[in-house]
Amino acid sequence: MKWNFNVGHKEMLGHAKMILEKGQVAINPAFDKLITSLRTAIAEENSLDKEAISYDDKLDAYQLALKNYAFTENAEARIAYYSSILST
Repeated sequence: MKWNFNVGHKEMLGHAKMILEKGQVAINPAFDKLITSLRTAIAEENSLDKEAISYDDKLDAYQLALKNYAFTENAEARIAYYSSILST
């Protein structure tokens, strides 16, 4: 499936950023190129500066992977519940 990042890129970037900041996604350390791309990402007016990002294709894939992920009212409660189960 093709995706045109010129359409909806600001919303998709904001969505992916919010999911990461809320702690709703965990990234395995083995994905070091994705982690590097997230750390080097620079956005101005909600648009990514692709020249400043290392491994920008990894960041594009991350955004696409989260495109259909949606928050629900109880998402944070569920995360806390499953985190408590996994930590025991």
